[in-house]
Amino acid sequence: MTNTRHARLTIAYGLGGDLADAYHHAHRVREWRTHWFEQDRERQLQHDRADPTALDMAAVPFCYLIKGESERAAHDFAVWMDWYAFEVAETLVPLLRLGADLGSLQSCAVEAFLKSELLGSGALTALIPFVEGDQSLQKVLITRLAEACEKAGQVRVGEKDHGYKHPRIIRGLLRAASIALMQGMKTEARGILVATPVSAPSLYVYMSDYWSGEVYSFLAKQALLCAAEEVNLLERHLLPQELADLILHMPAELQGLELITALKAELETKAKEKLANDSHEKGISADTKSSRVSINCSVPHT
Repeated sequence: MTNTRHARLTIAYGLGGDLADAYHHAHRVREWRTHWFEQDRERQLQHDRADPTALDMAAVPFCYLIKGESERAAHDFAVWMDWYAFEVAETLVPLLRLGADLGSLQSCAVEAFLKSELLGSGALTALIPFVEGDQSLQKVLITRLAEACEKAGQVRVGEKDHGYKHPRIIRGLLRAASIALMQGMKTEARGILVATPVSAPSLYVYMSDYWSGEVYSFLAKQALLCAAEEVNLLERHLLPQELADLILHMPAELQGLELITALKAELETKAKEKLANDSHEKGISADTKSSRVSINCSVPHT
């Protein structure tokens, strides 16, 4: 029997209320995961995301929750980096809804899991939308996510996939910040956004349809940040990478045509400085070569 099959049977038996069989197959999934880590943990975490899948790994905490072991389910997420914990938790959410509908999951076990202090920023990011019907609990999760973001400084979002798109957790963090704003939690929303590593795209990326996902993430983050800080969204907030540094020392009141004129002047100044430096370096190189030729000519041959 394949390891993925063990994971699927864990879920199926759990939903059906067969705890003994569910736990048996969950144990086999844990053994598979342990072996997977021992082979090459770093390589697997960063590059091999197809084996095992997030659904495979969600089977273990789901089994714990079926048994009512909420803290053990929360602790299971501790082995994952933020980005993968998010993907596992996001995959777990539909199973929680289905288990609740079928009566396989006790609401008290799910609530205890959600309130566990063991959950990190990745899992919290995925679980915040799950509790949309309970504003009080949702606010608790938002507060804890903001605290985790402040403590970490920056959420570990992993690497871009082969399509050069942002990791899925970026979307989750932006969504969590949006929900925080809707709840009136502007300080928490800002804390989440500050810890979300989305840099300004280059001008090339801005002008390419292929990279629209990356541009969207940046625009969404900037718009949400302005809303959290209660400031107007201006051109200066949306500049490409090449212009972002130039505007740092420009007056905040510069907008529209005045801002464009100032940026153009600054670019021309930078271009002239670079041209002058390049000419100076070429001059030094030519002088050095000339000196070497003179020295070689003056050395007597034996």
